[in-house]
Amino acid sequence: MWKEIDEAKKMTMIKSVSCATAAVLATGMIGVAYIDTMPNGRIFKEAEESISNTEVIMQEAEASPDKQADLLQNIISTQVGSTGADVDKEESVYVVADASGETKEVIVSDWLKNTDGARTITDTSDLKDIVNVKGDETYTAKGDELIWDADGSDIYYQGTTDKQLPVDMKITYYLDGKEISAEDLAGKSGNVKIRFDYTNNATYDAEIKGEETEVYVPFTTMTAMMLPTDRFSNVTVTNGKVMSEGNNNIVMGLAFPGLTDSLDLDRQQLKDKEIEIPEYFEVEADVNDFKLDMTLTVALSDALSDIHLTDSIDLSSARDSVDTLKDASDQLSDGSKALADGVKTLSEKTGEFADGADKLYNGISDYTDGAAALAAGIDTVKSGTSDLSSGASRLKDGANSLSAGATELNTKVQAISLPDMSGGLSAEQKAAIASAAAADPDGKIAGGAAQVAAGITSQISGSISSVDTDSIKSQISSDVSDAISDALAEAVEAGTIDQDEAATLGSAISNSVSSALSDVDISSSLPSVDTDGMKSQIEGAVKNAMTQAAQGAAVSGAEGVMSQVGSSLGSFAPMIAQLKEGTAALENGASQVAEGASALSDGANKLDSGVSELQSGAQTLVGNNDALKDGAGQLKDGTDKLSDGVDTLLTGANDLSDGLVRFDKEGVEKLTDAFEEEGEKVVDRLDATMDAAKNYHSFTGLADGKEGNVKFIIRTEAVK
Repeated sequence: MWKEIDEAKKMTMIKSVSCATAAVLATGMIGVAYIDTMPNGRIFKEAEESISNTEVIMQEAEASPDKQADLLQNIISTQVGSTGADVDKEESVYVVADASGETKEVIVSDWLKNTDGARTITDTSDLKDIVNVKGDETYTAKGDELIWDADGSDIYYQGTTDKQLPVDMKITYYLDGKEISAEDLAGKSGNVKIRFDYTNNATYDAEIKGEETEVYVPFTTMTAMMLPTDRFSNVTVTNGKVMSEGNNNIVMGLAFPGLTDSLDLDRQQLKDKEIEIPEYFEVEADVNDFKLDMTLTVALSDALSDIHLTDSIDLSSARDSVDTLKDASDQLSDGSKALADGVKTLSEKTGEFADGADKLYNGISDYTDGAAALAAGIDTVKSGTSDLSSGASRLKDGANSLSAGATELNTKVQAISLPDMSGGLSAEQKAAIASAAAADPDGKIAGGAAQVAAGITSQISGSISSVDTDSIKSQISSDVSDAISDALAEAVEAGTIDQDEAATLGSAISNSVSSALSDVDISSSLPSVDTDGMKSQIEGAVKNAMTQAAQGAAVSGAEGVMSQVGSSLGSFAPMIAQLKEGTAALENGASQVAEGASALSDGANKLDSGVSELQSGAQTLVGNNDALKDGAGQLKDGTDKLSDGVDTLLTGANDLSDGLVRFDKEGVEKLTDAFEEEGEKVVDRLDATMDAAKNYHSFTGLADGKEGNVKFIIRTEAVK
C-alpha cells in the first residue's frame, strides 16, 4: 500500500466558489472550452503550483512507482477534498485495479477522532479482517457495531471489503485509432489514446415538489499520471490539463459522473449549445516504446457539498439575482483588467530589479576576484619584505663588525709613540759607545746601527700595515649588495616590482651605502711610510755617527748623531698624527654606518610586521569572499525566480481577465438563459444533488450521531 498523504495539507476544491458560479458549473452552463476560468481551472492552476514545489522528489518519483503514487496523490489531494476538521470519522478507500480499471483489491483505512478523550469510541463498519494499525487498542464487535477501548486516544484501523464501489472506472487503450489491450500495447510505438470512463453507482432518493426522485451522489473524480517526455510527446487531453515539470508531463483529468442525469439535463441540447459537464477523461500522445507505471484517481463525494443555491438565491426574484450577478461579473471583469495592468507594471519593475541584481552579482564577482588577486600580491610582497628584513639584519651585523674593527684599529694607532731623544745619551750609553768605538774592528758598530734603525722602523710600519682598509670596505659593500640583490630578485620574480624598479631601488640603496663608506677615507687617513728609506736613513745616520765617534770623539759624536736622529724622527710625528686622525675618523664613520644599518634593520622589521598584518587582513577579507559571492548568487537566483513568478502571475492575470470577460459574456448570459428556460427545476434538482452529497458520509458505515467523510483512491497496475 502506498503512503497516505497528510490530511492537514488538503484543500477543499470548491469551498470558495460563490453559489452563483456553482450553479453555472452544476448546470453545465460553462463549457469545457472555458475550463481555465472555472473552479476546476483553479484546481489545475493550483496543481501546477503544487508540482512546481515538488521538484526535489520528482527524480525519486520517476524511479519508484510507490513514490510516484505518493506524488500524484499529493498533487490531487492538495487541491481536492475536504479538510475533515469537524468530522468524527475520516475514511480512505484504497483500490488496487488492473490496467483496464477493473477492481482487484479494496483496503479501507479509518481514523476515529477522539476529540473529547473518551474511554471508548463506538463505530459502525462492515469491514472484514480489521486490524489496529497505530496502537494496541482492542474492540468488541456486535454485528456491524464496534466498541473500541480507546482510553482517550484516536483509533486508526484497516480492513477489507468486496462490496461494489460507488464509482467504477473503465480504461480503454487505442493504438493508431484501433482499440488494443493494455498487455498488447506494452512496448509498442505510435499514436496512443487512453480513455477513462466513470460510472456512478451511488444513488439517493430525494423528494422534489412532493415527488420521489432519484439522483446520483455527485462524485468528483480526478485522475493523474506521469508521462516521461522521452516516451510521450505531443500530449493533449480532453477534460483535463497537461503540466510539464522537468523530464515528465503530469496529466490531470476531471469528471462529474452522473451529474448531468441528476440535473435532468438534455445531453443533446447541451451539445447543441456547446456545453458539456465532463463525465470522462481522455489523453492522447505520440509514444515510443509504451510503458505506463500507473494511474491514480481520487473520487470524492463532498467536493460540491457546500454549494446550496437556494441559500443565497431568492427564487421569487431570480431575475434580480441574475442582474446582480451580471453587475458583479462586470465589476469582476473591470477589476481583473486593472489587476492585469498592475501586474504588468510589477513585471516591468521586477525586470529592472532583476537587471540590478545581475549587475550586483557581477560587481561582487569582480570584487571577490580582485580581493583574491590583492591577497596573492600581498603574499608576494610579504615574501619580499621578509627577505629584505633578513638582508637588513645581515647588513646590521656587518656594520657592527666594521665598527668594532675600526675601534680596535684606532686604539692601536693611538698607542703609537716615537722615542724621545731630546735628553741626549745617558752615562751608560756613552760608556757603551766609547767601548764599541774602541772595540769595533770587525763592524759591530755598523751592526748595532742597523739594529737600531730596524727597531724604530719596525714599530712604525707594523702599526700601519696591520690596517687592511680595502678588505673592510670591500666586505661591507659585498654583504650589503648581496642582501639587496637577493631581496630585489625575489620581488621581481614574484611580480611585486618590475626589473626597472628593482634596478633603480638597488642602485639607490648601494649608492647610499657607498656614500656612507666614502665619508670615511681610511686609505687617505693612513700615512705613506717608506720603511726601507727610513731604515736606511736611520741606519746610515747611526753608523756615521758611531764611526765618527769611534774615530775621534765617540761620545761627542754619538750625541750629535742622537740629535740628528731625533731631528729625523721628528719629521715622522705629523705622519703619525695624521694616521691617528684618520683612524679616529674611521671609527666615527664606522659607528655611523652601524647606526644607519641598525635603523635600516628596525625599519625593515617594522615593514615586515606591517605587511604581516596587511596579509592577515587580506586573508580575512578573502575568507568572506565565498559567503559574499554565494549570498549574491542566491539573491540573483531568487530574483530570477521572482521574475519568472511575476511573469507567470502576469500570464495568470491576463488569463483571468480574459476568462472573466468570457465568463461574463458566455457564462452569465447562458446562466440567464438557463433560469429563463428551466429555472426552478434546475435549482431544485441541484439542491437534491447537494443533499445527496451531504448525506454520503462513509463507505463502510457510520455510527448514529457521528459525522464523517470518505475519499476513494484508485491505483492501476503498470503497463510494461
